[in-house]
Amino acid sequence: MSLINGTTHLEFFKTVQGKLIFLQIATRPPGGLISQMYQKHVGLYYMTLHYILQMGLDFKLEIKKGPYAAFVWFPYKKGTVIAIDEPKHLKSNYTFAAKVKIGQVLDNPQNILNIAAEILLWNDNYSQLFNDFLLLKKYEAISVKN
Repeated sequence: MSLINGTTHLEFFKTVQGKLIFLQIATRPPGGLISQMYQKHVGLYYMTLHYILQMGLDFKLEIKKGPYAAFVWFPYKKGTVIAIDEPKHLKSNYTFAAKVKIGQVLDNPQNILNIAAEILLWNDNYSQLFNDFLLLKKYEAISVKN
């Protein structure tokens, strides 16, 4: 099937030497919470835009400057979930969603879909958002017992 209209998800990274390394491309909106991030930041929800483009509908592209946004996924940890801990120390606005339940038995993550919890955060102050993001790198959103 070939799409004339739609969104394209492209992933690459830049090495310290300045070389671009291609990872993947797909005819779909970006995954994760990227659509929600861009909805906060510029008022565009890529999932809806993707379908509008596929249907060939007219639309007016309105970009508004909103807060900076980021998201963090917390992967599974092997064991039985004994606690789910929403962070209370962030200075940015955020939504927290647990994807597991207390008592659920988890294996080590097998793929990117094995997510125990997720956080979407946003802030007008980029430095504060970045600091909160760094704090979340060390945060344990779920506790398990082996």
